[in-house]
Amino acid sequence: MRCPARLGAVASHGVTTATKNDKRTIFGWAMYDWANSAYSTVIAGAILPAYFAGEVVGDAGWNGRSGQVLWALGIGLSTLVLFIAMPVFGAIADYSAAKRQFMQVFAYGGALFTTLLFFATTGSVVFTLAIFFLAQLGFVGANVFYDGFLKDITTEDTIDKVSSKGYALGYFGGGLWLAIVFGAILASDNDLTVIRAGIAATGVWWAGFAWFAFTRLRDSGVSETLPAVVSVSATMVRGVRILVSLLVGGLVVLGWALVADITEVQFNLLLGAIMIGIVVAVIRVVNATQDRGMTQVTGRFAKIAAVGFSRTFSTAARLRQFPQLLLFVVAFMLYNDGVQTTINISAVFGTDTLGLTSTDIALTFLIVQFVAFGGAYFFGWLASRIDIRRAILINLSVWIFVAIGAFLLPEGNALAFQGLGVAIGVILGGIQALSRSLYGSMIPEEASAEFYGFYSVFAKFSAIWGPIIFAMVASITGSGRSAILSIILFFGLGVFLFSRVDIDEARRSKERWDVQGIEIATDGPVH
Repeated sequence: MRCPARLGAVASHGVTTATKNDKRTIFGWAMYDWANSAYSTVIAGAILPAYFAGEVVGDAGWNGRSGQVLWALGIGLSTLVLFIAMPVFGAIADYSAAKRQFMQVFAYGGALFTTLLFFATTGSVVFTLAIFFLAQLGFVGANVFYDGFLKDITTEDTIDKVSSKGYALGYFGGGLWLAIVFGAILASDNDLTVIRAGIAATGVWWAGFAWFAFTRLRDSGVSETLPAVVSVSATMVRGVRILVSLLVGGLVVLGWALVADITEVQFNLLLGAIMIGIVVAVIRVVNATQDRGMTQVTGRFAKIAAVGFSRTFSTAARLRQFPQLLLFVVAFMLYNDGVQTTINISAVFGTDTLGLTSTDIALTFLIVQFVAFGGAYFFGWLASRIDIRRAILINLSVWIFVAIGAFLLPEGNALAFQGLGVAIGVILGGIQALSRSLYGSMIPEEASAEFYGFYSVFAKFSAIWGPIIFAMVASITGSGRSAILSIILFFGLGVFLFSRVDIDEARRSKERWDVQGIEIATDGPVH
């Protein structure tokens, strides 16, 4: 099962037209999706989460917490860190003539940490979560630069086709590698060494095919011009510092709380207070981008970070001028959180709550992986027959019933779990494809990079809350069944808000979008 598709790419400039639409380059670019989708299916999806819950943590739990609670916490908190890092990664992609080199560092680094998961053994909870986070950082970081190549190698008439080629190869490559690992596990009768070897070998697959992709990708040698001086809101700079300090301090405190002798109620209150503080800090940063008091930033990394945060959060602030577009974005963030949470916790839910084996989980993910591809086409056809609004609402309604179905699944019934996987596959591919096309139709073409950069960051922010709430509910009630119902909240709110979006008005509003960047002052040569 792949993570929800990226809705766009971070743009980069300065590429000569001679490099565009080259078949060899495009195939190499698409093959990176083939390479890293093995990580999506085996590490983030089917095998590692089930192994973590069933073997690393085990039935006895760890410090009073079950595997599904710990995994959900790990997913939510690591996504929070990535939310802070994404604006900087995006700005580096724009202002660097070395996207390929940065992409290599993140991809090979992520692959290396993936292979180190071979040493994730019984009881090594902290080690496993830490190594998984570093692998996830490599995966997400490399994707920012991977996406950044898309506009470099295509023209407007080919970008959708090339993007789809990447998705198609990704679905097939990820599914093929999962099938290989699943077959090895099945042949070994769930031997733990084979499971660990399959997890580690995913890093080898990722690095090997990434190497092939890199042999066909070339940087343009030209980057966007980074001004000698960048002027940004002084209040925003202070807000970002507070946000980063709160994040770092919060993670340290939560790390202590996980190993300390405190009650679940105390831990959840602490977690809730930190998350509320982060929300308040994010809102303050968004509002601060409109302040007139400016400060100058001169250091190279500081300038890149200032551009990344300003561009992202100023776009969020400006969305308030376009209420229908803002309403859609909020609705999408809510129901996308439900989708992401379902993907991220389904394996540990199946293992911890339903008592299924790694084989059962892997087979279900294989089903989802291939059904999702057809689901995208089915809902595309449905949207053309009944319009995109009704198609999305039907899709989201099915997601609600899926959550209810997961709550009712009988323990140990792999066939029922796999049947639910078929339903997820159909609607997963559909919600990805329809949301991407609808969002693209609402944003101004001349500001697409700005909007896609904003989206990629805030999609990460939205994906924090589902796993965190799942973990809190599961720890309070002691049941993953109760926690799975919390996902309905995200789908329900998403449906409620989306049903009130005036799609025609949102599409018309893009013509009134005032394309403007952050306030930048240049003085002297570029450093």
